[in-house]
Amino acid sequence: MSATAESSTSNAPPKLPYRLEALKWDDAHVFNEQNRYGYAGHKWTHFTKPMLMCEVCDQWFHASSTTVIMDEIAFVPFQRNYRFVCRVCGQGQEQARPQPARPPPAAAKPS
Repeated sequence: MSATAESSTSNAPPKLPYRLEALKWDDAHVFNEQNRYGYAGHKWTHFTKPMLMCEVCDQWFHASSTTVIMDEIAFVPFQRNYRFVCRVCGQGQEQARPQPARPPPAAAKPS
């Protein structure tokens, strides 16, 4: 294979080794029965290791397998204080940015 062909395929979005639509999630959309996560479909066994959720496909990705620089998006493990798009949904490019802080809801005035 030529270098040109290799580079053009390396920019293509990855294909997941499992079908997202076949995963059965818990009510909170944190765990799936098949225990398949990320680009490689690895199990999530180290619950203290951070994961990022793609806002397009809602799949969780091991932070260590992404190219996201956590400091740049003010990442706090296990909180959705970021916006992340995986390489599958981002046409081969990951996207990440901080999630703007939401102001607390206004308190209701007593009647």
